[in-house]
Amino acid sequence: MMGFGQCLILLGLVVGNALLARLHVLNDELSARHDPISAYGIARYRSLYAAQNATFVGAGSGAALCVHLGHPHLVALPLLCLAYALGILAIIVFPMDAPGAGRSGTGLLHVVGASTIFGAAALASLRAPQLLGHRAHGLTEVGIVGASTIFGAAALASLRAPQLLGHRAHGLTEVGIVFVSVYLFVAIAVLIVAKARRLGSFGLLERVAAAGLSFWLLEVLVLVQR
Repeated sequence: MMGFGQCLILLGLVVGNALLARLHVLNDELSARHDPISAYGIARYRSLYAAQNATFVGAGSGAALCVHLGHPHLVALPLLCLAYALGILAIIVFPMDAPGAGRSGTGLLHVVGASTIFGAAALASLRAPQLLGHRAHGLTEVGIVGASTIFGAAALASLRAPQLLGHRAHGLTEVGIVFVSVYLFVAIAVLIVAKARRLGSFGLLERVAAAGLSFWLLEVLVLVQR
């Protein structure tokens, strides 16, 4: 039976993504290819945008609660889950600047919040093996993820690298953990480049990257059930 924390995660995954899809259908003034998701916060249906993000605030809080209750000895992982939730809350309270407008304090806080969301989720994904009872090895595990990213085809071999640290293999579970980590770090890099080059397809790239956040929440939901 699911606990309260798991229900909050599931609420974000199901209701949050459903509301986001609804936003895309209702507001035909914005382009999914060009406009960032945050643009819904300064357009029509902004209350729906706030409600959609609120479900993810709950999901991040639920993830922190689940991890803390199931693994009370862990500190960094639940704090990163809370940082994710606070980042979501920040983008609700502090909307993005309108296109063409100068950078305001509110807009800057929005950027900080958005950066916190992706950064916290990416770092938390590196700590996910702890939910399988693996001991964290800091930069060593970062290197394992990096190896999976860089060598591509050799990723299948690098997925077994945690065994060299004395970790027991968990089959598809560890494959999923590495996939989420690689996805999020690659997504962050792509978004940074797209923003710097002002690519017209930034909106589409951001939506693909945002899918990684749902993958991460799903990862936490699955791991805390084990």
